[in-house]
Amino acid sequence: MITRTVAYNLDIDPEEIQICGFHLEREDPALPARLGRLILADELPNGSGFVEYISRSWESLLSQVIDGEGFSKEIRDCDCKSACYKCLMSFRNRNIHGLLNRSLGIDLLKVFKDSNFDAGASTLDLNWNTFAKKSRESLRPYWPDSEDVDFGGLSGMRLTDGAELVIVHPFWRYDMTGGLLANVPYGVTLVDSFNASLRPSWCKMHLDRFLKRVNPVGQQTAIQKPKLADGQFFRAIPPKGMPVGGKAIFCVVDGNNIDRQLVYLVEIDGKEMVGKLAQLQNSWLFSPVNNQDGLRPRKDLQLNQNLRILGSLVV
Repeated sequence: MITRTVAYNLDIDPEEIQICGFHLEREDPALPARLGRLILADELPNGSGFVEYISRSWESLLSQVIDGEGFSKEIRDCDCKSACYKCLMSFRNRNIHGLLNRSLGIDLLKVFKDSNFDAGASTLDLNWNTFAKKSRESLRPYWPDSEDVDFGGLSGMRLTDGAELVIVHPFWRYDMTGGLLANVPYGVTLVDSFNASLRPSWCKMHLDRFLKRVNPVGQQTAIQKPKLADGQFFRAIPPKGMPVGGKAIFCVVDGNNIDRQLVYLVEIDGKEMVGKLAQLQNSWLFSPVNNQDGLRPRKDLQLNQNLRILGSLVV
């Protein structure tokens, strides 16, 4: 949207401005959130000043794309579902046609312009809600026996194993105290409409990668103790790294026979967490199943020193 608007303003080919790099970075190593850094460059080796123009005119460009007239208005008012050759698609970007989404792009630019923009989290956007319901329909074939659930206007599903998911906007905070997510119980998996609409089968395969609704202080709500078999034990508050939708039921294991395919409850430096284990030459490697809790792999672990194996997760 930005490059096409600049091309319109300067009467140049949009391909004069190239996206030449994208990096994920952590602003604070202690936090799980990551920042995306997008790098633009002029197509010509020595530069033509077009990217410098974007830098100088950034605020005015945002305003123009979000609510300005001319070509930007044609993009916003396009009648296509997400993108087409009249607004964002071109022959040169054909390899990412499936990723282009006009409405989501406008919302992202609104976030850039105003850090308080909540993408409809406080008041339900009817257009997005219609899209969310269609996203749920895209997921239905992969959970054919699921039950539709409504969370205060948000479209959700209850799976056969009792787990629940809800379709949310990609830009919503999963720990919001108010707004629409206030109607979503803690522990419900938050599946964003972008992934649900574009790759529903991937959502089915990687449901544990999505965040769960948590309370404002980031703690998961305690779950009532289930019926346990012999040799099993339970954690009322799921440890960090738990697969999304999984129940924190574990069984005692022999620490000398570790299977790299299983998921284990371990204690590292006095803190319990869940992940996979592998024995290296002189140490152990721990890999979290769900890194959204801020966990990172560790490969400097010594059994019975800073690592204790407490049990394996019961699937």
